[in-house]
Amino acid sequence: MMKEHVLQRLQSLGSSKNIDGMKRFGIVTSKAFGATAPQIRLLAKK
Repeated sequence: MMKEHVLQRLQSLGSSKNIDGMKRFGIVTSKAFGATAPQIRLLAKK
């Protein structure tokens, strides 16, 4: 997979709900997509 495709896929998987959940644990970043760990693992397998 090309880098651009992976980044687009991560962005499509993300949600603002997941980003808000990260903030509760002190994870604050402007670069977060909000994809869940299981989603990232499935993408990594491809």
